[in-house]
Amino acid sequence: MSNIVNISDEIMDSMVKIILGIDLPSEEASCNRDATGPQIVMLHCIKSHIQTTGDSFDANQYLSLPETAHIFERMAEKGLITRIEDGEDKQKVFIQITNKGHSALNKAPFSIGQGFIEKFHRLPEVRQLQILSSLQKISEMFLEADMLEVIEDLQTV
Repeated sequence: MSNIVNISDEIMDSMVKIILGIDLPSEEASCNRDATGPQIVMLHCIKSHIQTTGDSFDANQYLSLPETAHIFERMAEKGLITRIEDGEDKQKVFIQITNKGHSALNKAPFSIGQGFIEKFHRLPEVRQLQILSSLQKISEMFLEADMLEVIEDLQTV
């Protein structure tokens, strides 16, 4: 049993490192630049589309519409993007990068996770698939555990 606990502790430690590997560059980008790491990623995605609407963008980024709207709101407050309402459909909003947004993109030194991606692609494909499979299983286990907690909480109300 103690071996299982040690392995799960090692997995949790590794997950913390992954989270830090994502969060720390984002925080650094936020402190040193006009946009956070996730905002830079979103700016890159917006730049790659000719016409981008908020509701089409969330599906591409695995974000919910409210999450996307909140991020766009913060980006608009910073002057990184402009939101333009469609003349015919008031619920449709087009997103465009401003000059300040382009400047933030140009200042971004290194895409977040780019070092990981380069190292990952150097691994043999079999190893890449093993890592993917393991991460998918871990994420499923977390979701299942979280859902069970939510269900238990709802049953006690």
